[in-house]
Amino acid sequence: MLAGRHGLAEGGWGNSQVGQLLPARLKEVQNSFVREPAQAQLTSSGISSTMLKFAENEDDNFELWQSLPPLSDYQTLGTLRPAASTLLSMDNGTPLLITQPYGKGKASIFATAASWRWQMNLPADDDRHHRFWRQLVRSHVVDTRKQFDFTADVQTGKVELRTEVSDADFENLDDVRISVFISNEQDIESQRVEMRSVAGESGVYQAELPLASTGVFYAEAIASQDGELLDSARLAFDMPENHAKFFNIRQDRAQLERLADLTGGQYWQADNLEELPFAISRSKAGITEQQRDPLWSIPLLFILLLMFKVIEWVLRRRWGKI
Repeated sequence: MLAGRHGLAEGGWGNSQVGQLLPARLKEVQNSFVREPAQAQLTSSGISSTMLKFAENEDDNFELWQSLPPLSDYQTLGTLRPAASTLLSMDNGTPLLITQPYGKGKASIFATAASWRWQMNLPADDDRHHRFWRQLVRSHVVDTRKQFDFTADVQTGKVELRTEVSDADFENLDDVRISVFISNEQDIESQRVEMRSVAGESGVYQAELPLASTGVFYAEAIASQDGELLDSARLAFDMPENHAKFFNIRQDRAQLERLADLTGGQYWQADNLEELPFAISRSKAGITEQQRDPLWSIPLLFILLLMFKVIEWVLRRRWGKI
């Protein structure tokens, strides 16, 4: 939702159903429109936002935002909702661009009607105004739900597959047959599974599949209804090794002794730990680092040696040795 002289709270949107999904509580404010110049600034959240990037380098991107012309107006907002993030603010701290996830989508407020000044007060070949709007709009549609959504949740020794099927009007489809074909890189564990509908969730199908092998797997889901192909989707997922052994509280003495032998160390038990400091000081294992410094980089030692040479010269002179 965009701001304006009769927008946001000034347009009564705070009391509408639309206002309930916005990331700020508009009905808390009155006379929110402010006709004053203000500079847009990136917040800590905005710096890391991909949709606000004019340059890959963070410092260069920050400077490009700082060099934009000031805006001529903005609107104050009510308190932000718990899931809201402020990506841009005015130099006086007023939120300018805020966004929040809502359901399976995203809701945002751009609290100014004067972004056109970025274009009008910049050289004709400066495309920052165009890029801002392209990236802002794209960020709101890039995660749009697909007609055939296929995901995999990898767990220890198994994978849970889930699909959501809908028609061209995004109405959920039931009575759909979904077959999933799974294979790994070595093609030694190929399987086929039929997904089942989830009770109480229209258009949602799930399947759980045990996998003994590890590595990268490929899955292809094919949806059909009454013998007619509807859609298909593919994905890849990684099945990691079972790491439960790393959480075993029992000591594996044989493994520890083997590691000690391979690395030149020694296995110690609790009843002989008093010998450990002496063993460490005498050990030839580990990494030894040598540092060589010129004599004149150690002032005290250098002065003492110089004094000894001077004293020797004085004594030799007195004794007639020179």
